[in-house]
Amino acid sequence: MAVFTDDASLNKYVAPILLESIQVLDDNFTQYFGKVSAGARSADGVNINLIVNDFQFETGVSVDDTFGEPEKVADKKAIVPWTNFTSKVYRVSDTDIRKLTYNKETAIKGSIVKSLNAKLATDALHAVAPTSDASETPVIQTTGEDRGDGSKAMTKKDVLKLKERYDGRNFVLVLCKQHQIDLLADELASSEKTVLTNLKDGEVRRILGIDMAVNERLDIKYTAAAVKKLIGADPAAGDKHASIVVEEANSMFDKYSLGIQYQGKDKDFTYKVPHSRLRIYGEFIGEQIQDDKMRGAVIDGAV
Repeated sequence: MAVFTDDASLNKYVAPILLESIQVLDDNFTQYFGKVSAGARSADGVNINLIVNDFQFETGVSVDDTFGEPEKVADKKAIVPWTNFTSKVYRVSDTDIRKLTYNKETAIKGSIVKSLNAKLATDALHAVAPTSDASETPVIQTTGEDRGDGSKAMTKKDVLKLKERYDGRNFVLVLCKQHQIDLLADELASSEKTVLTNLKDGEVRRILGIDMAVNERLDIKYTAAAVKKLIGADPAAGDKHASIVVEEANSMFDKYSLGIQYQGKDKDFTYKVPHSRLRIYGEFIGEQIQDDKMRGAVIDGAV
């Protein structure tokens, strides 16, 4: 979350060193986050300037009324810092390279890049998910049929409840796989088919004016008390699946100074059979801008 202070800031652009294969990889998890302009990046993080919306108006003024001293339009500024990341160091032996029918080094590089994007997407979605239910950051609990595990399925009525309580304008609801299945089942049981783009693909795209995306690997959970769990926390009884709102105006996602560190087998003096080694490292931001507004989620309700 950005911590705002008074005044505005200027920034000298520092060009990032980006790994091309990561830059161009598309996904349906982070493309809905707010974009970071090149001029906002710096070595310390991303600079944000915000105009304080405190404009005042008068009605019923008379012909003799005059203005006082003009009001100043206030600014706030913040910097969202980068978060470092690195993969483990992976090695490939010369024996593997010679025996395998495919290029193992190239395959590993591609797999690391894909795994990295999935990990960063989960971290970013976890960051923008509200901690718990509040007036400006609603956490809606599902109200459908018992799934048989003590939790209730998600229905279109729950989407309507989110629409009622959520105050954002340009957002997407990123569904977990369980909620996708729930909505498809609700659609098939309905007399009016309004969710599926087609029965063959079973895609959920838009319900009641709310755009949908599906992240089948989304593993964000809330506790039985409807409080967001830490990533990687041990499973517990009553854990709830979650689908997360991503509001473009209140989120950002960017990668910075990324690269692959590679050491060829010809430089290996550790193993008797030489190994090449590689890892990926860098910095990223996946975060909400303001903590107390424009955040939302739909989680399992309890039977």
